This record gives sequence, structure tokens and C-alpha cells, in this order.
Amino acid sequence: MSVQRAQQEVSAAEFAEWIAFFNLEPMPNSWLQHGILCQLIATALGNKTAKPEHFMPKTKKVQSTSELKALAKAWALSAGK
Repeated sequence: MSVQRAQQEVSAAEFAEWIAFFNLEPMPNSWLQHGILCQLIATALGNKTAKPEHFMPKTKKVQSTSELKALAKAWALSAGK
């Protein structure tokens, strides 16, 4: 659903209620849930070292502002600007 359509179909009050609900009951981590299921299957098939993290995508490190500035400066220098 597009943002425009959502704005037409959901009032500001209802949206605020959903935000409050999700603050109380956050969405589950579906990657972790699937990782646990895959670990269960792998263990049942004989892999005793499997962990949920083995079946989840790797997350990238969050970069600080100074790291981003340094990367942008290096990119600009390599582009000849």
C-alpha cells in the first residue's frame, strides 16, 4: 500500500493507536523466528552445532557520522572533486 493510499484510508487517530499498540507489543523478529526453526530442523538432521544466527542475514555495522564523512571525503577525492 502506498503512503498516499494509507493516508486516505487510516485516520490520524487510528494511526496513533497503532503506534501506541506497537510500542506495547513490538513486531516479532521474523528473521530470528525463522533462524530458530531452521536450527531445529538442522539439529533434527544431525547438526549439533547449528545456531539461529547461522540462518539469519548478517547485519551491517552502523556507521558514525565521522565515519560517513570520511567515506564521503575519500569518495570525492577518488572522483577527482
